[in-house]
Amino acid sequence: MPRCMDFVSKLNQAAEGLGFSHFGWTPLREPLSLALYKDWLKLGHHATMDYLERHLPMKENPELLLPKAVSAIAIAQNYYPHPYPDSQVLSARTALYARGLDYHLQFQAQLESYKLRLEA
Repeated sequence: MPRCMDFVSKLNQAAEGLGFSHFGWTPLREPLSLALYKDWLKLGHHATMDYLERHLPMKENPELLLPKAVSAIAIAQNYYPHPYPDSQVLSARTALYARGLDYHLQFQAQLESYKLRLEA
C-alpha cells in the first residue's frame, strides 16, 4: 500500500468509534466560499466576534498557520443530543447547542483522543 494510503487508513481508523459525525481531509487551498465570507464580514454580520475578521488572512492562506502543511483534517460533531444536557435550561425556546454546558469540552476531549490514537 502506498505511504499516503497508509496514512489515510490510519486517519480513518483513529476516527472510528470516537463519535464524530463527519470526518475527512482536504488539500489546503483558498476556500470556494471566501468571497462570500468577506462580504459577510463587510456587512458586519460577525457582530462582536472580531476574531473572525482577524483570522481572515489564515483563511485566505492556510499556510500562514502551518507553513509546511499541505492538507487539513476536517472533523465535525453533531451537538444534538447535547453531550452535557442541563436540566436548568429555561422552558423558553433555546438553540440546541445552548441546551447544556459548553459542548466544546466534549469535542476537545474527542480531539485529544483522536490525537492519541494517531500517535499510537
